[in-house]
Amino acid sequence: METLFELKTAEQFDISVFERMKKSAENVSVNIDTVKRAQVIVLLTANEVEYSAVISDPLTEGKTEESAFLEKITAENNTKISYALCMWKDSCIDVPSFAFRKMMVELDPENNNTMIFVQTAKGISAVKLSNIMK
Repeated sequence: METLFELKTAEQFDISVFERMKKSAENVSVNIDTVKRAQVIVLLTANEVEYSAVISDPLTEGKTEESAFLEKITAENNTKISYALCMWKDSCIDVPSFAFRKMMVELDPENNNTMIFVQTAKGISAVKLSNIMK
C-alpha cells in the first residue's frame, strides 16, 4: 500500500533514465567495498551530463565530499540538475542527505525541480526535490 506522501508526490519519469543512472552507480560502487557507510550519488544535468561521486560517510557533520562534488559541476558551469540517484553500498536507493539537497538548491534554485529517485514498497518512484525539503 502506498503512503499518502507517495500518492501526492510521485512524478512521472523515464525508467530508462533510472536504469542508466543505477548502472553508473553500480559501476562506481565497486570501489567502496572497504568503506563502512558509503553511498554513491549520481546526478544527471539538464545538459544530459552525468556526474558521480562516492560519499564515504554521509552521516557525518562535515560535508566536504558533497561540497567538492557540487563544486566540480559548478566549475563546469553545469549546475541545473534534472535527476539525482543516491545508492548505499548495499544497493538500496535512498534520498541524499538533507545537507546535500540544501546545497543543490543553493547551487541553483531551479534544482527544486530535480527528480530524486526513491525506493518504495511498489518499486522505484521519483519525487521533486521541493517535495522532500519541507
